[in-house]
Amino acid sequence: MKWYVIVDKYIDGRDCVGINDESYYGDGDIISTHATDDEADSAAREYAQASGLPLLADIEQEAI
Repeated sequence: MKWYVIVDKYIDGRDCVGINDESYYGDGDIISTHATDDEADSAAREYAQASGLPLLADIEQEAI
């Protein structure tokens, strides 16, 4: 299975970085493709930090 790092809009309009598997990647831009979810997660964290964008997981934690 392929995993994608994507930049997409959160429901509040903010851009964020997340990962999705090959069954769904949303309307966002694919940044990179990976063989495992762990690789994709690591790459998403690196990209988020380098680009100054929040991770989708962090945004969702704020909402709880």
